[in-house]
Amino acid sequence: MSMISAGREIETIVDLAVDLAISLDHKYVTLEHLALAMVTHPPFHQLISDYGTATSDLIDDFESYLSSQTEISADTMAGETTIPSRTQALERVCHRALTHVLFAGRNSIQIIDLFSSLLSEPNSYASYFFAKYGLDRGGF
Repeated sequence: MSMISAGREIETIVDLAVDLAISLDHKYVTLEHLALAMVTHPPFHQLISDYGTATSDLIDDFESYLSSQTEISADTMAGETTIPSRTQALERVCHRALTHVLFAGRNSIQIIDLFSSLLSEPNSYASYFFAKYGLDRGGF
């Protein structure tokens, strides 16, 4: 049995989500950090832009939402950096994407697997923003 890998693209996106959380001094990496990282990742950005999505508005919505999340701010002193933890929802999304790839008989997770899995979290702002801009399973 072969190992399933995340691939460099997925690692880049997850690293960017963590960097976003750190830059906002958040103690958690959320679905919205992941979604913003995906939307700003050039190949995915181009894909959804070609689909007709108003990407700059979508990015603005994610950035505004994340900037307003003061309740997940880390309690750090000036100059300190805290490595944020993944939320349970983020862990679910990653696990669901991994399971999908496993059952599909593939050996690497792709960005579309993460996107599809993220859409399975209907009570998240990430899903809400994607739906607001017409990015859902039915149409995409």
